[in-house]
Amino acid sequence: MKVLRVLKILKFSYTSKGMRSLLNPLLASIKQLPDIVAYLFVSLLAFSIIEVAQFQGDHYYRCRTTPEPVNGVWEIDRRLPRFCSAYNYGSYTCPADRYCGHPDMHDLSLDSENITGMSEVYYNVVNFDVVTKALLLNIQLFTKERSNEIMYKMSDTMNAVFARIYFPVMIFWGSFYLLNLIVAVIVDALLKNKQSEEDAKREICAQVECEKEDPNLALDTPKALLSTCLLYTSD
Repeated sequence: MKVLRVLKILKFSYTSKGMRSLLNPLLASIKQLPDIVAYLFVSLLAFSIIEVAQFQGDHYYRCRTTPEPVNGVWEIDRRLPRFCSAYNYGSYTCPADRYCGHPDMHDLSLDSENITGMSEVYYNVVNFDVVTKALLLNIQLFTKERSNEIMYKMSDTMNAVFARIYFPVMIFWGSFYLLNLIVAVIVDALLKNKQSEEDAKREICAQVECEKEDPNLALDTPKALLSTCLLYTSD
């Protein structure tokens, strides 16, 4: 309940005319945002499905210390954090004394990799193995956070050409188009609110001018609005 008391700040800020001019357009833009957010989610889901189809399991290709597993463990050379290409489809190959391999090559369990303790694969919190984790990673990519790093990691493995084309297109679509579309809706609401305020000032000033021309007209306009009209005309 104590946290909810913070909402009192919003109530206080709404009493300020300047704050109202900012909050009202923001609240008005919320009506238009659901369609854009739905469009954003569909785009994220589509990109996630593509990535799972193209990059699933690629981050398990690592440089190993031995050509085959020893006692059910295929040790990774942690001094080489880059992903590798086992079939020369990627842009990185292991040094001469190291061997690029994937656990599936020898029917090893992924638990033997201890991937939850590896920062190179983001502790298995986000990856391209399943759609849900890819969805979270795409939200990060849409903000351009570590986007270059992820693109280069994927190009190191099995889909170098595809990764170098796909990720710039995806980031352009998500970051420069969809996210800016949300900003555009809010800015449009701000401009409409400003225009309505300008129209209201013009209407008040028109009433004032009518009273000057015909003093017999009853002007039902508050003094505060009249002072606003004077300021508006002086500008």
